[in-house]
Parts: sequence; structure tokens; C-alpha cells
Amino acid sequence: MFPRGEDGWHPNIPIHNNEEVLEISDNDDEANAKSKYVTAMNYFAYRLQVSRLNEPVTLHYYGRLFQQWIVDMYTVMEQTRLNYLRFNQNKYVQNYIMDCKMQCIQEIVQQM
Repeated sequence: MFPRGEDGWHPNIPIHNNEEVLEISDNDDEANAKSKYVTAMNYFAYRLQVSRLNEPVTLHYYGRLFQQWIVDMYTVMEQTRLNYLRFNQNKYVQNYIMDCKMQCIQEIVQQM
């Protein structure tokens, strides 16, 4: 399916714009991390496009193998999302606990 031996998607593919890597600040916030690297969904959407310059469209000719590749890529995207939630769960739990504490404090203040 990939006669030139492409590596496929991995989490550290930098975003390119006109053959140059985009310059992005080194802040570690979530929005910046998302904009620094190509997501799995964006990569696979690019691979599924029918016409690209200087590249033959061969994926669509593989029939059931192509369908299986699509299913496999969907599972990669879902696994990436689940890993993100798994490794960032503490941050979300801490935010939830802080919100609950703030609501409790506001209710106590209102009752006084």
C-alpha cells in the first residue's frame, strides 16, 4: 500500500507550511501543543484525500485491504484520544475538585 516505505503517523510529526516548519512558541499550554504537531485525524484525513500533487492515488484501489486500513486508523485515533485522557486525568480531576470547592464556598457564603 505504501511503496515508498512511509513511516505513517506518529505523535511527533511537525506541522509544515510551504516546506518550512511553523515557528511556534515553546509554551506548554494545550492549544500550543495541538498546533505544534500533526494530529492522527489530520494525518489520516490527508492520506485519504483523493488528489495530491506528485503522488499517485493508490490507497483507494486496494478494496477490502483499504477498508481494513481505515478501521485500523480509526482505532489509532481513538487510542490516541484515550491516552490523552488517561495521562491528563489528574488535571481534569483537580479542576473538578476546585470547581466543587468553589461552589460549596459560594453556597456557604450565600447562606450567611
